[in-house]
Amino acid sequence: MKQQKNTNEITINHHPVNYYAYCFAAIIIWAVLCLAVLMISKNSVMQIAMIVLIVIGMTAIVYTFSKIEKRTITVEYNSYTITIYSARKETIIALSDITCAKYQIYEEFNGYRDIVKKSELTLTVGKKDYFLNDRIEEKQIKSIKSGSNKTVPLMRLYGFIAAHCSDVAVGYQE
Repeated sequence: MKQQKNTNEITINHHPVNYYAYCFAAIIIWAVLCLAVLMISKNSVMQIAMIVLIVIGMTAIVYTFSKIEKRTITVEYNSYTITIYSARKETIIALSDITCAKYQIYEEFNGYRDIVKKSELTLTVGKKDYFLNDRIEEKQIKSIKSGSNKTVPLMRLYGFIAAHCSDVAVGYQE
């Protein structure tokens, strides 16, 4: 008889930094460097090549950052561990090692006139903090603050932690 695993899994659009700001800065630096070379060059073939390089470089930067922006991570949790699977590594946190679990809501500027609401769950293990964040909708904020929302993936994880380790679950923090 096959034994059933007692595991839950969530997928979130975790982004530890605002990639739009880095993309914008990279495009400006690339364009300034290429335009400087373009202005110095007297050869028309070199000038055309630099214009092509500017376009190719900007397209590559935007494509790369758009792929990073769409990256998700998976979090598996059971009665003993929380395992975070990202593109680069796997982090295993023992449920018994968590000393504090809290969550908050914040706004992030995501480009021209685009402000995104995000929920962030902080897990403290000793002196190290693990941050998980995900986008939320405006209409979910009230239920998240009260702790009654069970549809947002991070709130499901927090609810699980609160049920198994109620002494470390702090709740919503302003």
